[in-house]
Amino acid sequence: MERATVYQNWNAKQQVQIKELPGIWAIDYFTVYTPEFVQARCTKLKRDGTRTKFNSSVSIEKLMQLDEKQPTIDKNGLTAAEYAQQVFGCGYAITDFYCTTCESIVKVLSISKAGRVKVQPLIIKQGVQQRVEHRTPDGHKIYSQEDQIVNWAELGYEEYGEPVTYSPRLHDGKWGYWHESKYLKPAKMRLTQLLD
Repeated sequence: MERATVYQNWNAKQQVQIKELPGIWAIDYFTVYTPEFVQARCTKLKRDGTRTKFNSSVSIEKLMQLDEKQPTIDKNGLTAAEYAQQVFGCGYAITDFYCTTCESIVKVLSISKAGRVKVQPLIIKQGVQQRVEHRTPDGHKIYSQEDQIVNWAELGYEEYGEPVTYSPRLHDGKWGYWHESKYLKPAKMRLTQLLD
């Protein structure tokens, strides 16, 4: 492993974009592990060109010139709006937190041309029950404290709060939808809410 200030056509202090990350970045240095595995250490810049506290090590393949366009389709050739229609078109989705698992059902209100997904938070009244974790030898059911099974056909709910909009962002060629400390994922048959 060695550290370098120049690698291929890239130089330390050069301003660049990083594939799938917003903003302008400055290259700090390169770490050459092997000729096939080289990472650039970069620091994000403010609008006035000064450095922020945010930095990242990315593979050399993710560096982009300032005039290059960021990708707008995922590895399957779908735009954010096309992907959102496929996975959220059923009318429901699940929200979860970055730092822990605390899933909630939301109603999809709209999907914009840019792929932003507007959802309505819900209080679930019926159609969700605790998952049976296992049965004792005498037939007694032991229910999970963290997992619930969703019966979408019998779902009853009440809307609460204001609608929230989740914005699309590519990560490793896949679309993700984010809002503050939460992200959006497709509806499924199980909800998990960890007790930790």
